[in-house]
Order: sequence, then C-alpha cells, then structure tokens
Amino acid sequence: MGIEKSVKRLDAQQKVTGTAKYVEDLIPVGALYTKVVHSTIANGLVTAIDTSEAEKMPGVELIITCFDVPGTEYVTAGHPLSLDPNHADTKDKLILSRRVLYYGDDVAAVVADTPLHAQLAAEKVKVTYEEYPPMLRPEDAINSGCVMHEFRPTNELARMDFSISPEGDVSWYTGAFSTDDRIAGREDLRLHYNISCQSLSVPGAAGQIRELLAEYALPPQALALEITGESLKDQPQILETLRQLHQMQIHLALEHFGVGAAGEEALRLSLFDVVKLDASLLRNAREPAGELRLRETLALAHTGGAKAVCEGVETAADAALVRALGCEMMQGYDCYRPMPQREARRLLLGQAPACVNPTK
Repeated sequence: MGIEKSVKRLDAQQKVTGTAKYVEDLIPVGALYTKVVHSTIANGLVTAIDTSEAEKMPGVELIITCFDVPGTEYVTAGHPLSLDPNHADTKDKLILSRRVLYYGDDVAAVVADTPLHAQLAAEKVKVTYEEYPPMLRPEDAINSGCVMHEFRPTNELARMDFSISPEGDVSWYTGAFSTDDRIAGREDLRLHYNISCQSLSVPGAAGQIRELLAEYALPPQALALEITGESLKDQPQILETLRQLHQMQIHLALEHFGVGAAGEEALRLSLFDVVKLDASLLRNAREPAGELRLRETLALAHTGGAKAVCEGVETAADAALVRALGCEMMQGYDCYRPMPQREARRLLLGQAPACVNPTK
C-alpha cells in the first residue's frame, strides 16, 4: 500500500485470472489424507482402541493410535513464548493423547487414499475410556486428586493473588504465608530482591515499597529484601528505613556479613531476619585462624536473633563444617546445582526436582 499513490500488487494478475496457487493446488498426485479421531469425553483415560472394522474400510493405508506414538512431548502450537528458547513454554502435549484433557482431544489418526475414505474409516474406530468428572472451574481442578499432568500434581501451574466472582467482585488472596525461610510450596514462595543501602537512603523509600506491594497485591511477608553489606554506622536515614520495613513485616536479609563492619549497627537493633555470611569466610576457614574467625562471625550474626546463612558451600567438606558450627542454613554449589527451567518450576510448585545434587 502507498500514501497518495496507487501500488500494484505483485500477485494481482494471478488472482484476477484464477492462476494463483494455494495450498490445495500444491498437493501432489497420489498424496494420502489423514483424519484425526477426537475424544468424545472431556476428561479421562483411553483404555483401549479397536481398529479392526476401520482397517477393513476401502482405501485405508495406516491407523495410528495413542498407544503407538513415542512419548516425546512438545509445546502446544500457538503459544507465542514457545518461539523464544529463553522463555519456552511447558512441553506437555503428545501428538496423540492417551490422557484426555478436553472434549475433542486427539486420540488416533487414520491415513487413507481420499479424504472421504479417511473420514468413513475414522468413524469406525471404537475408543474405550475410563471417564473422570469434567473440571469446568479452577476450583474444581486444584488439588482435586484427578491429576492432569504428572509434573503438576495439584493441577496448578501458577496462583493468582485474586479471584473474580460471577458478579464481577474481586477478592484478593488472604491465605497464610509461611514464616519459614525455606520454599516448601506455593504458600511458602517468597520473592527475594537485592537492594543497595544507597536506595534505602532515599527519604520515603519504605513508602514506595509499600505502594509497590499494594499495586501487585503482594503480602509484605512474601517479600524478602537482601541488603548489600555496607557500613550502616552514622546512617540514620537507612536505619529508619530498615525500622519501617521491619515493622511492615517485610523479611530483611543482610548480604556479605563479616566483611568490614557491614550491618553491625542494624544487627544490634534486631532489624534483620537473616544474615548471610560472606563466602570468603568459609574459603578461609580451612586454616585454624580462618575457622576461628568464621565461628566468631557466626556468633555475632546470632546476637540480634537472626538466622544465619553460610554462603560459598561448594563441597561436602564445606557443608560438614558449616553444620558442625551450628549455622542454620547454607548456600552454594553443594546445596543446589544449576537446574533446567522445568526442574526449577517443579521446585517452586512444591515438587521435588528430579536431581538437586547428583553427588548425594
């Protein structure tokens, strides 16, 4: 198309003369045709398929059922995120499904010499089902015991923080969030966000964080702010912001503790829930002097009632030392290995990953 001028379409002549080629015009002579057999139930399991009568129909070349296809899963066509490898959608669909998830699911396919023969033969395929009650609402599906996908035993991929009634009323999620620092399922999921002391020095920082929580309907207990370890001595504005965040019941964690005098003033005021010991402390703990310093730093971390996390746990020997010292938590390669997106999703959904640490 053009502005203030006429543009000639490249295929204009072919279309007006009827010589333009479409997909139907490109089918080669002797091509076979396929007709898919769709489920007649909305939820259930295919227990048997009888193709004996269909095989006797004229022109039939091949019949494939859900029992014949490989267990290679793929992403449902049409999901835009599946085009980006970094944001791939979940592969949860087989080319023919034994586990029926909706009315019209693909359970078998007939290949014949003409479309009519394929259609007539498909009508002769007899499918036997173990039928389950249809799940028409999210409330019917979640934790129903009727699992749709093995890696989602609760039938829940993600939880919204609100629900909408038939009348259009919005109800925000008010369920209890765990006070434990471990992820143990969707109600224990906590968002950790690194923030610098410089950001907390801005007047009104706590109010801005409160507004963001309200905007995204996130309970304060579900947010953990990890403060980069800097000296808080003579920093009244930062300490005041930390007090306000603590009063809001936002979890506060101090990063890189043990390097310099980072955060000791805030620890004295019992503002942190978690103190993360810098990884250099454990690296140096292989020597007697280094182990003594790690012990002293761990004792200091506990003075304000906070739990301690030892960072840099790379080996089984590191883990054994940290346990012996009485550190509540640890972080590092020996604890959790890098995992694929699908395994990380299973962990966040409260399911045990297939392989957390292959050495244990």
